[in-house]
Amino acid sequence: MAGPFPGMDPWLEARGIFPGVHHSLIAHLKSCLNASLPSGFVAEIANSVWIGMPEPRAVQPDVSILQWKSPPVPPAMPGTATPISMLVPLEELQASQELTDWSIEIFEQETEPRLVTSIELLSRKNKQLGEFAREAYRRKQWQLWERGVNIVEIDLLRFGRHSTLLPRERLEAIRRDAVYHVSVADAEMRGRFDVYAIGQRDPLPEIAIPLTRQVGTVSIPLQSALDWVYDDGRYASRINYRQPCDPPLNAEHTSWAEAVIAGWQPEIGT
Repeated sequence: MAGPFPGMDPWLEARGIFPGVHHSLIAHLKSCLNASLPSGFVAEIANSVWIGMPEPRAVQPDVSILQWKSPPVPPAMPGTATPISMLVPLEELQASQELTDWSIEIFEQETEPRLVTSIELLSRKNKQLGEFAREAYRRKQWQLWERGVNIVEIDLLRFGRHSTLLPRERLEAIRRDAVYHVSVADAEMRGRFDVYAIGQRDPLPEIAIPLTRQVGTVSIPLQSALDWVYDDGRYASRINYRQPCDPPLNAEHTSWAEAVIAGWQPEIGT
């Protein structure tokens, strides 16, 4: 069943809920893509691990750089406070700046698979000013851009700083009341963006995902994908709509949301 709202449910944005929504939506969109991609293309979930020292860099997740054995520590003698010397591997120091980044990558299957499109669903950490995760994400954007990869960025969070490649001023010029948006950067027409500016009350759009100039695009229905995630995650029974959402809505949208919820009849348990 769908949730109470015609578009993005603002209660799904909460810090304790959105990570599960994020992972489920990525997985479901990947399945939707593989059901409709033309022959010769395949979508995969990409999992990169970002390491933060001395600066953010990406490594492949199957490299066990974060698995280590600490050197044995000799027991301290009773009544003493003598220092114990040990060597700490650099990987262990880096662990506190570890970020696992999930996205969808579409490959063209030629003699060697070629990455043509990256689909990014922004997380709260991607949008938090000063966070290592946001700096790592910004670096990843430019690495994809320099490689000539189409970049599709889906921002379903009111929280935090503007973080997509599309300049915020450009988004506001299209629609000042957009609270969510999708930005599609075309790799073959550098500087061209297709922008979906989404208001709080709007249904989520069907997005045209660029592949190559010869093949064109393939569409993914973002709203029906989110509805599937809502049902699969049993959020109708998990979310307390009597509590304010996180982050809070403005006064106008609060009144609207209360009216929507008052007229909603969830089919919990079906």
